[in-house]
Amino acid sequence: MLEDSEFKPFNLTDFTVAETLPEDSESLSATQEDGQDGAEVEESEISVRLASFKPLIIDEQGGSEEFDAEGSTDLADRRTDAEKIHLSQDFRTADFFQENSLLTNAENFAETIRDGAKLYKTQLLTKIEEQATDSKRIHQNTVADNHEAEEERKKLLSATEEKVDEIKNEAFNEGFEAGRLKGMQKRYDEAGPLVL
Repeated sequence: MLEDSEFKPFNLTDFTVAETLPEDSESLSATQEDGQDGAEVEESEISVRLASFKPLIIDEQGGSEEFDAEGSTDLADRRTDAEKIHLSQDFRTADFFQENSLLTNAENFAETIRDGAKLYKTQLLTKIEEQATDSKRIHQNTVADNHEAEEERKKLLSATEEKVDEIKNEAFNEGFEAGRLKGMQKRYDEAGPLVL
């Protein structure tokens, strides 16, 4: 499918490089002075710009041949990656700017944020530990209260059972004594006429 596509990547050979000639710029200014139509002037101006387009060729090391040839960069001034890393590690804006603002003291601001976050974390962990110990203490108190309540319930049950047994015994003894006396009286009453 890609082979059938009409779109292909560009190469540097796809563009023609034409140097602008001073004659073209003179003829352009001459046509402007003659008072030709503005659209024709713009078209010729665009064609001059397109003709003067020259692609920038960059070598494998990342530098432009033309840029180096013009003397804009010094090869002796370039630093190695290790030097750049060392410089970037030692760089701090606080060394250059002594103003207290977000932009100039970014490292200090970030450090205070980190310190604040650590402090908040320790306070939060302390609070969580305190609440955990409080919940353990409350649980232990609840277990102790439940144990005491269970002991109290058992004591009340045993006291109630003892009271019930005592009431039963008293009732039995009262009934027994009353029945014995009544039985004796009945016997005397039955035996009384026999004796006289």
